[in-house]
Formats: sequence, C-alpha cells, structure tokens
Amino acid sequence: MDLERFARALRLRWLWFQWKQRDRAWNSLDLPCDSQDRELFATSTMVKIGNGKVAMFWTSSWADGRTPKNIAPSLFRKAKRKNITVYKALQGNKWIAHVTPMDTVKELQEYVTLWEAV
Repeated sequence: MDLERFARALRLRWLWFQWKQRDRAWNSLDLPCDSQDRELFATSTMVKIGNGKVAMFWTSSWADGRTPKNIAPSLFRKAKRKNITVYKALQGNKWIAHVTPMDTVKELQEYVTLWEAV
C-alpha cells in the first residue's frame, strides 16, 4: 500500500465530509489538509452553491466546475477578502470592489473571464 496516497485519500475524505456533514463537531476545526489537497479536491468536485452561504467565492469549484482562484489568479492574489462566501461576494457584486483597481491588461482580461463565469 502506498501510504502517501492513502493519507491523501483520507484527507480528501475530510474535505468531502466538511461539505456533506456540516453538523459534525470537527467541522469547526482546522482540517489537516494542505494546499495540494484543497486544489485536488476543488478539481475533483463541482459545487452546487444553493443559497451561496456555504461555498467560498474564491476557492470552491462553483463557476462552471472551476474555482475563481484558478480562473483569475492575478485577481485572487490582489483580492482583499479571500475568505468570503459566494452569497456575500455576489451581494451588490462586492467581489469587484475587493479586486479594484485593476492595473494591468492581464487583470482586466481575467476580470472579464471571471465576470462571464459569475
């Protein structure tokens, strides 16, 4: 057995249960998952946002199965609020204010692409 892959599978399971079993006590704790685990989870899943109060705007794969972080990496780096839910970000399009002003052509291109996905 490859213990590294087995451990990753278990960590991905924690991320899955965080979505599916929100009432569990351990959901309020920091999960022992690294950025690679979270990227793999986001790539492997497609989030249905419902009311948007659970899904995170930048890191959940709700925009056509992709994360806005991957659609617009320059804007993500620039974003003032990275831990905002889809619900809060879309109220009055607050996500736009969190990434302005846009200084480069690349940022503007990413903005248009993300706007279309949103």
